[in-house]
Amino acid sequence: MRYCTAHSILFLLLGMTILLLASCRKQEDAATRHRKNVKHSKEAVTITQKEAFDFSIFDTAYYYYGVVQDSCLYFKIDEVSKDGLEGHFYPVGKSVWLEEVPFSIVRRDDDYYFKTKETEREIRFSVTIDTACITGEFTPVHSRLDKRSIYFERHREPAYTQYDSPRYRKSVFSTKTKKNIKYGSAKGYWTSYAMNDSKYLKMFTKTISKTAKAKDLNLDFDLYYPDDDTLERHPLIVFIHGGAYYFGDKGALPMATFCSHFAKAGYVAASINYRLGFKFTKTSILQCGYQAIQDAHAAVRYLVAHADEYGIDTSAIFLAGASAGSITALNVAFMTNSTRPPFIQEHNLDAKLGKIESSGNNLHNKFTIKGVSNMWGAVHDLKVLSNHPVSVVSFHGTEDNIVPYDEGAPFGFIKGELGEKLFDKMYGSKSIHRRLDELHIRNEFHPLEGAEHSPFQDKSGKLTQYFYYIQDKTQDFFYRELCGDRTIQYDKDNPSIFSLSNPNVQSASWKVEGGFITESKDNTITVLWRKGTKRHTVSVSAILDNGASFSNKTFIRYNPL
Repeated sequence: MRYCTAHSILFLLLGMTILLLASCRKQEDAATRHRKNVKHSKEAVTITQKEAFDFSIFDTAYYYYGVVQDSCLYFKIDEVSKDGLEGHFYPVGKSVWLEEVPFSIVRRDDDYYFKTKETEREIRFSVTIDTACITGEFTPVHSRLDKRSIYFERHREPAYTQYDSPRYRKSVFSTKTKKNIKYGSAKGYWTSYAMNDSKYLKMFTKTISKTAKAKDLNLDFDLYYPDDDTLERHPLIVFIHGGAYYFGDKGALPMATFCSHFAKAGYVAASINYRLGFKFTKTSILQCGYQAIQDAHAAVRYLVAHADEYGIDTSAIFLAGASAGSITALNVAFMTNSTRPPFIQEHNLDAKLGKIESSGNNLHNKFTIKGVSNMWGAVHDLKVLSNHPVSVVSFHGTEDNIVPYDEGAPFGFIKGELGEKLFDKMYGSKSIHRRLDELHIRNEFHPLEGAEHSPFQDKSGKLTQYFYYIQDKTQDFFYRELCGDRTIQYDKDNPSIFSLSNPNVQSASWKVEGGFITESKDNTITVLWRKGTKRHTVSVSAILDNGASFSNKTFIRYNPL
């Protein structure tokens, strides 16, 4: 809304002179609308030029909007003194680029003069003013033209608010945890195995007897969630621990710490257990990796099915994993039944293993993964990355000799090329990053120079600086995904109307440089631009339905043609 004020009085003096100086576009609708709205109260006061004005009542912070006859104009006061003022006016024409015309008004005794570079004219006026509106009749002295009416008011641009929500970026909530929630069941060897020895082969040999026969296993997860948050739906992160498909547990320190941190920031976080263990054959190892994908898929289906109960926003599902857990996360995000590992067909295991979604539980809820945090993971075939446009942030030690940094067989450090005999070639984080770039899929790659496998814990089990680096980078990367499309839309040939592309904007605040906002409605603004200024920009700050906030700016290039 525009508001009327006594500050606008002297601009009523400009009417006829402006009409003689500028070619203004006809604005019949605007003029008619103003005339219909003019209703003076009983307290209205009529003022003439013989009454002295104090120019200091004028406000240099605002533009002024007026309708002179059927033409629209905008005014800006730049300087005010005791006996006059200086500024510019902008006649609204066919272009959104407004010519700037300098002017001044000076008082000499009881007479008033309107001046531009070319002219100086004495003006007189009679004005009626109240709290509702200002109207007046005015004419240049010695003019043969008839008097003209003006409907004039102070133009208020919308106030600018810088939205800066801490949600999803800082620890702002207390949290609660639910342990051992069952999401399914399946036949396997075990789902939890604490690793207490750094020598893999020694631990493998201790459990060979347990892989003689599969048994029925419960599949479960731990859930972490914000306790005192009023938002009904939260983004979901599913964490998948590592351990070479043989070791690990959902309660491992890195996974539990990740979950707690992200829950404090406003996420619902789940750390899952899945089937572990295999016989020392290539087929058994590959089968175990595929079953982990099936189990993680079943866990996400369960969480989606219980989204109302757990307060989950099913449009914002993220996965994060380390080592084998990351291999699993990447495949849940990208693999389809048509791009499953070739060993399934080669060994006629399709009937035994089934499709990706055919194990763990009988739920059929579909979902889309929004982003993955890949910690030293890999894929069996880079072609799977073209299946879905999932954003990925990757971390990988450059000296990793268990999961290839670029490409190769896992466990390459084992003597006698045992890694190549037991595992297929895989493509690590560097290869994944390169391929995602080729596909123009948003991704970040953070090589951990000189680091070996699983560098977020030291040999004593304590979290290292790498852990907190990964946590911060993952949080920033996922936050960008939660903000979604930040594009400011406009027609470059006619840059007058601007809006946000994101359909989930709850509220947007705008400001411009080099022009002024004439209208703001439903996250859309209309702008008029001043010629002659060096910079023309539109800035916006927005808060979304999910509580995330962002700011953006675009530069407008003035094309005089």
